[in-house]
Amino acid sequence: MNVRIRFRFLLGLLFILCSSALSAQPTGLMMDDSTYEELPAGNLEKVKDHFIPTRYSLKAFAPFPSVQGKIASCVGWATGYGALTMERAIKAGISDRVYITDRLAHSAIFIYQNIKRGPDCQALASIDDALSFLHKNGDCLESTSPTPTVDCPLNSTPKAREEASKYTIETPGFRVFSGHDNPDKKVKSVKAHLAAGHPVIVGISEAPPYRSLVGEDLWHIEPRNKGGHAMVLVGYSDESQRFELMNSYGTSWGKQGFIDVSYQDFSRFCKQAFVLSNNLGTKGLDQQLSEHSVPVAVHAGINIWQNDHQAFEPLAFEVRDQIFRPLNDVSVYQPVNFTISVEKGRCAYLLNMDSEGVVKNIWHSEYPARDTTLKVPEEGWWEFPRAGQEMFCLLYGYEHLPYLDAFLKDVNSIPTPDLQSKIQQQKSVKSCDGVKLNYDANGIFGSSKLNSGIEKFITLFFSINVTS
Repeated sequence: MNVRIRFRFLLGLLFILCSSALSAQPTGLMMDDSTYEELPAGNLEKVKDHFIPTRYSLKAFAPFPSVQGKIASCVGWATGYGALTMERAIKAGISDRVYITDRLAHSAIFIYQNIKRGPDCQALASIDDALSFLHKNGDCLESTSPTPTVDCPLNSTPKAREEASKYTIETPGFRVFSGHDNPDKKVKSVKAHLAAGHPVIVGISEAPPYRSLVGEDLWHIEPRNKGGHAMVLVGYSDESQRFELMNSYGTSWGKQGFIDVSYQDFSRFCKQAFVLSNNLGTKGLDQQLSEHSVPVAVHAGINIWQNDHQAFEPLAFEVRDQIFRPLNDVSVYQPVNFTISVEKGRCAYLLNMDSEGVVKNIWHSEYPARDTTLKVPEEGWWEFPRAGQEMFCLLYGYEHLPYLDAFLKDVNSIPTPDLQSKIQQQKSVKSCDGVKLNYDANGIFGSSKLNSGIEKFITLFFSINVTS
């Protein structure tokens, strides 16, 4: 798209408010090698269709990462809020992350306050103790015992203890590998347990820094002697040679609270790895969700000003060749904007091909806090300076695109001149099958059952004919 974005006026000044100092996040993990080796081995080195996929993710079943704050409660976050919540979501086939976070998530503080090795909120805890506690006592829901970020309660409430007893685990857990295993065996064992449908709780000898990893994708682990840290592995990719970790530093850290680590760094610094169960289970990629509808409205401005504002009218559409096409053309330099409805906790990406044939991401929304309708562009409008077809693609799903640049590189490497063919032929992102296309006076709609797993999206194409 070769467009100009026009603005009627500017409002104020843009201020970027930065914290003068970000306090270091506490860690909280203690590791006992002898106790770890005494746990039964998971012994999963293949999954039920007898091979380990080259790429796998359970992230669709994860609650949104939260903040442990000044409390050394990482073990509670990794075992209760992370792994136990995900195991229940996987078993139930629920991959609506908003629902998981609001209704299924388990408490981190309930576990931590019952297993910590000291009286204050900086006392360390072990994953072994957490799994033993889950086996005997279970864990209540986060909504019953919300986890604070500054101070921790001394005792559990009777209500929390009663509720926790409903959510025990069958055994005190399994170790994924032995500390004596070589790096390749460590990686293979972890991948097998993930592909069998089990999030892997890990004890890493170094804690990730906070400030330097805000907005980053990859953690290059370096010895800092800041203490051990517990996290949850949710996926892996052989292509990138990385695991993906869920942390407890909040969604502003890393990539929405998650971070990648290379297989090499993982093998070197991960000392312990646990799963709550070692059965083959139901694989996450096979689960299906309820149907979702994605409304999009495209508006073209009429060339008059009303009350000092450009007036816009919605365009009416038809569907030809699985592409939404307006019944009326848009003139060169005629103002155009879109409104796109995004549900709470979903992600949307708008793609377009520029005049040189390069596909670009021109807008995106990731995990809004509530159902919302967004104007695109947010201010002003687009104008098309030359006649021709302007094709757009909207990707809509539960998960963000963690490797957006790599995805666009894959799309642009395909030797075909049109956007639709490029998107359909690329291998980085999976599109939902059987998307139903509809339209009315209010806009265009695509609906489908979103499948959980790796970057699964409802894909909509719409084209605008620009005339001189």
